[in-house]
Amino acid sequence: MQLQLPRDALRRLALRHPQRYPVLFDTTATGALANRSMLAACPQAALWRTGDLRLHSRGIGSHPGDGFLHTLDRHWKRERRPGTGDGFTGGWVVFLGYEIAAEIEPHLAPPRTGAPERIDAFALRCPAVLVRDELSGNAQIIIEPGAPPGIEEQVRADLAALDTPVAPTPWPKWHIEEEDPALYLERVRRAQEYIRAGDI
Repeated sequence: MQLQLPRDALRRLALRHPQRYPVLFDTTATGALANRSMLAACPQAALWRTGDLRLHSRGIGSHPGDGFLHTLDRHWKRERRPGTGDGFTGGWVVFLGYEIAAEIEPHLAPPRTGAPERIDAFALRCPAVLVRDELSGNAQIIIEPGAPPGIEEQVRADLAALDTPVAPTPWPKWHIEEEDPALYLERVRRAQEYIRAGDI
């Protein structure tokens, strides 16, 4: 499954088909351990928690009262598979916001926004990844054992169509937006005041 891809191929795939290639780990570092970029492919399920502390899922079940981390751990353990020679076992791409810390340490009480549009934690179940070696340009489509059929063919077709001009697909509903920089700076200022006062 060796391919030769140009430097920007993974970025272009992510822009053109964000629902099929939702997460890009694009390395800018150099060295033996930092020369690969990875593009998660063909998500099969999603799990997320919103600012109002509600758990949402697509493609998996969740039980009322279960926390995000407990639900993710249960599904991860149930679906765990032996790795390939490259060490990829498929699995979850995970984003954890600071607010999820209260599930680990109940004594922490991060501010709750109560906002249903804010995402505190998010996980995508991805059975495949496209890995590019940034030094050689060699790439591989790595697919976990037991993945749904047709993934490799879909990725190859998408790569072949990269040079065809097409309008990019709109971002999916669960796209995580950055918060307003002014709001972020205000929170930093308040945290500094709490530190000066000895509260934290």
